[in-house]
Order: sequence, then C-alpha cells, then structure tokens
Amino acid sequence: MNKDGHFSSEELSALTEIQIRTLAERNGYTISGSTKAELITSFLSAQSTAEAADEAAADANADEEYTKAELETMTIYEIKELATTLGYTITGDTKAALITSFLTAQTTKQEADISGADSDSSGDYDAEELGALTIAEIKKLAASLGYTISGSTKADLITSFLAAQAAAGENSGGG
Repeated sequence: MNKDGHFSSEELSALTEIQIRTLAERNGYTISGSTKAELITSFLSAQSTAEAADEAAADANADEEYTKAELETMTIYEIKELATTLGYTITGDTKAALITSFLTAQTTKQEADISGADSDSSGDYDAEELGALTIAEIKKLAASLGYTISGSTKADLITSFLAAQAAAGENSGGG
C-alpha cells in the first residue's frame, strides 16, 4: 500500500484470495470474482471508483458541515481521507474515536475561520471575508449576529448576509 492507501496490482498479487476479500471488506468495497485475477481486477475497479467518489465528494462538499450520522456511514479509510482532504488532524483507534476527533476538528476550524474573518476595525464583514468561510460558517456567523439570511448558494447567502448587516448598521445608527 502506498502512502495514499492505494493498492497496486502487484501488491494485491502478493496476497491470497482471502486476504484480498478481507482488504476489500475493510475498505468498504464490494468485489466479486471466482479467481484471484478477477478479485484483483474487481478490487482495483472498486478502489478507483471509491477514490473518484471521494475526490468528487471532497470538491462538492468543501463547504459542507459533516454530521455524526453522515460520518458513521463512511468507512474508517473514508473518514481519514476526508479529514486529510479538509486539512483536519484527527486521532483515534476506533471509528467512534475518529468521528469524535473529526467533529472536534471541524468545529475548531469553523470557530477559527469565523473569528478570523473580520480583520478590519469597522466590525463589518465584506464579501471577501465571507467568501473565505464555508456555507455552514456563514450561517453560524449570521445566527450569532442575529441576522436572518437566505439563499440556495454561497453567493446568495453572502449577498443576504451583507444586506442584513447593512440593515443592522442602519438600525443601530452605524454607517
């Protein structure tokens, strides 16, 4: 196995059929075949599909806040890969411990992003600062400030946030 957790055809060839099936099960892959060669081909296909899905999910969900329930549907390998993709350092010897560590890292990152977003002295957020936050973080920040925002995209949420911020500034006599 290389450092990415990826198995090559040569590495799988050195294993027995039972070891290949066990490895597939451990990684959450569904494989089939009656010969070792078929099992290896099936394993490599499942591995490739899983990696492509992981990359697509990471790209699509970079702004997503993961729940405990969502993480519980993933394999240990998938949780570790997602954490690495998101830049989280997680620890744990069990799936439950990894999930707890992941959720803690996610919350810590969101709080750091929110507190670091407003770097100017006006107390107001601009589109660039909000753009650096995830959708979940924008919603959390808006709620903490008492803003009601709406939108189906990140851009919509930022526009709604800025409008709510401007309205709050006018109501408080700020400018």
